[in-house]
Amino acid sequence: MTEKKLRESFKKMLSDCPAVISPSKEIKGAPIGRSKIYQALRNGEIEHFVCKRGYFFTKDAFIDYLVKIATAKGKSFKKRDEEQC
Repeated sequence: MTEKKLRESFKKMLSDCPAVISPSKEIKGAPIGRSKIYQALRNGEIEHFVCKRGYFFTKDAFIDYLVKIATAKGKSFKKRDEEQC
């Protein structure tokens, strides 16, 4: 799947998410879990900012990360309880 198609799929998958995301709240429709998100934040893989000891990142930065790991590892993701992306 091309990067453009992946990006569109992830945007659709995360359509219910707000523009700015905090991993401490559950991200509805996210294909990866909270611990994997925190690991990526600590490693600098997701562009983010820290405010009052909490991580925040944009939905676009999260989509960029998902596209990057999907293309690098040939991974496929699916929304929990739904079809494959």
